[in-house]
Amino acid sequence: MNKGKVFGISLTLTGLLLVLLSNSILTGAVIGIVKSSVINMIGALVFLTGLIIAIFSSRYEEAESKLIAYLGEKKYEHLPPEEKSAYLKSIMRHEGKREQYAGRAEHPRIIRTVQFEKAIRNHNKTSIERAIKKIGTGKGKEIYKPLLGHRSIRESRGGRLLFDKKGGEYVLVDYVPQSEHD
Repeated sequence: MNKGKVFGISLTLTGLLLVLLSNSILTGAVIGIVKSSVINMIGALVFLTGLIIAIFSSRYEEAESKLIAYLGEKKYEHLPPEEKSAYLKSIMRHEGKREQYAGRAEHPRIIRTVQFEKAIRNHNKTSIERAIKKIGTGKGKEIYKPLLGHRSIRESRGGRLLFDKKGGEYVLVDYVPQSEHD
């Protein structure tokens, strides 16, 4: 176990003891019993802080092991602390995004309409295909265009692919070049 996890677990146990034993704690300077509600609140705060530290220290440890595997042991040792923390924050941020989009399908079902096929006829097919592959995966910025009445995603040349989502399927409705939708 790493130091952060041990520290978090010890804080959690300390908070639990404070909450359980709050009725019989005596103050050192003043003879008397301290209000149990104050000790209960402090114990709960220490408990939650320990729990958070214990959970997030394992994420940090995983990110650190990935960074060592990526850079190598020697390069990792010679990195300045600022760069280490920047790399680790980046890895943890990207892991969070990966978890967020984990439930989405890799390649959703896409239906092309005749109108869409006519609209893309004289345009760059490769950039349009790249934009189509991004639909429904969370990789492209899908927005709803109220003036056009459909959801859309930007194609690399500036045009927009218009589509509707029906159930788990995406129906490509139209393609609007950059000059027409601005």
